[in-house]
Amino acid sequence: GAYSAAVRRAEAELSGKVKDEIERDLERSLPEHPAFQNAVGVAALRRVLQVVALRGAPHGYTQAMNLIGALLLLFLPEPAA
Repeated sequence: GAYSAAVRRAEAELSGKVKDEIERDLERSLPEHPAFQNAVGVAALRRVLQVVALRGAPHGYTQAMNLIGALLLLFLPEPAA
């Protein structure tokens, strides 16, 4: 679907700098919550943040997006987050 295509596009087009920023923020994204204490939850958050960063032009990835993304993933399915 559209979300899967956006994930592939984000993986291919985001700069290494943005990907590094996202990776650093993953461990700071509600680390005490069980949803983000496993590889599945962290991978879902990574994908959401990468898509948002790609679509978020002109600002791209900004501070605190990780917390917003993590919160949305607690209540919404990944493509809707």
